[in-house]
Amino acid sequence: KGGIGRWRKRDIDYKLWRDTVFQRDKYLCQMPNCDKVERYLEAHHIKTYNKYPNLRLEVLNGITLCKKCHGKTFKKEEQFEALFNEMIRLKNLI
Repeated sequence: KGGIGRWRKRDIDYKLWRDTVFQRDKYLCQMPNCDKVERYLEAHHIKTYNKYPNLRLEVLNGITLCKKCHGKTFKKEEQFEALFNEMIRLKNLI
């Protein structure tokens, strides 16, 4: 007991969310002007994970960034929000 089943389900849901974001972005960092040499990818929550729990597993709230570019967004998430949302909006039109 102890809630393990609930946490495991959440982990599976998170992994599915992350994989879906990566697939949509073709496993490439989406930051403009990224040199794309970083090999480690991370799924970034456009609206922060802590402030918007209802959007945690929303694919439209995620974007693929390399570790280096993800670090550039730390504590500056709101500065990148409009850019990332527009990028995703344009992907959905194609």
